[in-house]
Order: sequence, then structure tokens, then C-alpha cells
Amino acid sequence: MQNHEGTPDSSLLALPIAVEHPAISSSPKVLCAAACVCKDWRQAVQQCAARHTDVHLRLGTVEFQHSWAAALAAVNRHQALLPADLQSKLAGFASWMAKHGPLVRSLILHPWGSLKSDTVAAVREEAVQLLRIAMQQAAACCCVHPATTAELSAAANTTAAAAAAAVPVARSAEPHSSSSSLGLRLASFSSDATWAMGLLPVLPAHSLTRLELDLSASWAVPVRDAAALAAAVPRLSSLQQLVLKGCA
Repeated sequence: MQNHEGTPDSSLLALPIAVEHPAISSSPKVLCAAACVCKDWRQAVQQCAARHTDVHLRLGTVEFQHSWAAALAAVNRHQALLPADLQSKLAGFASWMAKHGPLVRSLILHPWGSLKSDTVAAVREEAVQLLRIAMQQAAACCCVHPATTAELSAAANTTAAAAAAAVPVARSAEPHSSSSSLGLRLASFSSDATWAMGLLPVLPAHSLTRLELDLSASWAVPVRDAAALAAAVPRLSSLQQLVLKGCA
């Protein structure tokens, strides 16, 4: 928007500052409403670098904590491996996370509560894949701390070595996961989900200061999970608090 003299309206210069205020940036609903006002507000929201949003994802319930997930619940319904309700929730969250991940300050993930044992492995695998991709895409959208060649090499070697020691036939390491995660500014990650270990390689090493895991239910494969945890912790260079529950 410009004034009659053809210069930018000075009031619009305050929009980027306004959207970074916690009262706005901490609410996905408010951000979405602001983005619908006009082009200038939409650009301000897209460029917002504030980090005030705390996300609490409960896969065992019918609804998300935040209303924005309901609008995204139908994304990628063609993927049939997950049960329909869980698949739509994960796909909706992944879609939102890929677009607005840089706004997220903390992420708490809880597991689902009603799955048959023969579907747990498949569901766990796809859940991890969807969330890993979402976090990598969020990292790529806001790369605030580019990785050096040494950092990428060290992270890849550490992850590969731990995986090889834990499982006779391990999947190949994913060096690009480490490079992408350096752009995501997540400060806290907490989970008691059985598949949380699969997300450790994509947690942002430069910004994560708190990691909390409840291992009482997820320590299903001790050797594998111990190796994943041992590989992740040294990589998280900014970690200040490590809380492990139920690992005795």
C-alpha cells in the first residue's frame, strides 16, 4: 500500500513488528485471521520470525488442542496405511508444521490409545515419516543457522554408527535431516509416544534447550532406543535440560 506520493505507507512498516507480538504470534487462529485481511498483512504473517507458539498434539483424542488443525484434517487422505482418523490428524499437523514451523517454540506429542498390536509397527513408521518430513520442511523454510560441512559430517557419522551398532540391518543415515533441522528453532520437545525416538535425529541442535521423554512405554526395543538416544544427545549442543522418565 502506498500514499498519494507513491511512497510506502509508514503505518505498514509496523506490521512485521505487530505480528511478532506474543498476543498475535502465539495464536495460530489469530495469525490465520490476520493473513486474510489483505496482501500486506499476509506478507507480514509469512515473514514473521517470532517464536511464541506452544503446540500440544494428542493423537489419542478426537480433536487437536488448536482449531487450525480441523481445517487441515482432510489433507493427504489418499495415504491409507494409517487408520483414517490418525492419518488425517498427522497429515493436517504436518501440513501446518511445514508452513509455520518457525513459529513453534515447544512441541509436546502424546500417543494414541486404541490400536491393535499388529498395526502398531506400521502406524509408528508412517507417523515418524510424516512428522520428520514436516519438521525438515519447516527447517528449510527458515534456515537461520546454516550447517557447516564439519557439522553435517559429524552428525551423519554419529547417527550412522549408532544405528549400525543397534540393529544388524540398519537403514542408511540421512545427512540432509541434520542440515534441515538446523533451521527449525524449536526450544523444547516432550513426548511419551512409543515412536518419539524416531524424531530425535531431526530435532534442531542449535536451538533445542529442553528434551523430555517418558520411556516407560516406549522402551520396547532397549538396544535400538538406547542407541538412538545416545546418538541424539551429544548432537544437541544447546541442550540444557534432559528429563528421562521410566528408564530405570
